Amino acid sequence: MLRLAAAWLLAAGFLSPTCLALSGSQLDNKPKREHHLRKPQAKGPDDEHEQYHVASRGVASQVSNPGAIIHFLFLLVDSLPHAMIWKQFFAKADSTSWSAWAHCTKHKACLANPAINDWSALTVVSTVNSVYCSDLVSPMAQLLKHAMKEKAPQGRLEKYVFISESTLPAKPWVTVHRALSASENSDFCIPQVSEWPKANVNGRQLTFVKHHQWVVLNRKHSEIFAKQWYEEKWKKWAHLGADVYSRGYNPSFCADEMAIFLTIFGSWPQHTPEKHNSWQHFEGIGDINGNASDPAGSGFQGECRTLASWSQSSQVSLTRSNGATETLLAAMWSDPAAEVVPANGTHPLVFGRLGWSSLLALEASPFLFVRKIPKGAWLPNYVDLIFTENPYSKNMP
Repeated sequence: MLRLAAAWLLAAGFLSPTCLALSGSQLDNKPKREHHLRKPQAKGPDDEHEQYHVASRGVASQVSNPGAIIHFLFLLVDSLPHAMIWKQFFAKADSTSWSAWAHCTKHKACLANPAINDWSALTVVSTVNSVYCSDLVSPMAQLLKHAMKEKAPQGRLEKYVFISESTLPAKPWVTVHRALSASENSDFCIPQVSEWPKANVNGRQLTFVKHHQWVVLNRKHSEIFAKQWYEEKWKKWAHLGADVYSRGYNPSFCADEMAIFLTIFGSWPQHTPEKHNSWQHFEGIGDINGNASDPAGSGFQGECRTLASWSQSSQVSLTRSNGATETLLAAMWSDPAAEVVPANGTHPLVFGRLGWSSLLALEASPFLFVRKIPKGAWLPNYVDLIFTENPYSKNMP
């Protein structure tokens, strides 16, 4: 299996014998990047609890860039099921502060869909080939290439947010904009180190940082990713299917779970036993711990902007979620008006209905977006509670 992984990496063009001979740990053709050994200050025991409760309001008080432009990049099949909710989300936004782009697997069907065709603010880009799990990343690169054609005026921050067709905003526009413009960093939601894939390539064991697909990239990282990503590379290994990697549980690793970080930064920096250090600093992201036995490496790291859970029961696993996810899902599971469908191994947990208490818990959480909400989901109070500045002033019907 590891040999298959090595073969995939070499065929994909991410590794070369020459590269490994020269660097031993970095992937070829990668831009210069900053890897400082740094250990951040330890957090107090109450920090995470406090952060959860102030997050939705705290982001509004952070120093933000009022002129920031947020680009929303939708990955669709043939429609945008919750287009009306998205239109209401953008209704209070300055038209110069955002843009919306969509890549559709079924291009003609998308253009014929009234929800998309009637939304003049949404630009549908030309379709590129994609394969579930094997390559959902090429459409992401395609979206970036189109969205970056016109650079914002000097001094205006730009962020690029990837959104699925089953995703909805979990905060009003002003909160989302302030949160994403409060920092120039990109946001990667990185699970525990024990889930990171490894491969033995030319006698060297390389580790790849695993992350959720729904990242938020700054302009610099977007430019690097779009430039380095070539669709032709992925055609060479797509036939290998989804079983290139194996892990302790199914399904196997998918390209979108590592390819974006891998393309921008390369593999996890290698160290000799004498110089090993758990912490690495990545420019434009921050500090990441790569030691599975370190408490910091045994949980989620980075910034998780989108709620996406693989929980298969109401007993939320701390090893598969962060504290904020556990708190939120506990409220949703206990809501009698909610319908929560457990993850099935290949797809994350689905919210078929969200009741009053579930929506209040979602609004109070630190997440800016939520998935997976399917077409036809029962969401009668969604706009009234999620898009208001003070949902607790509302009376339950």
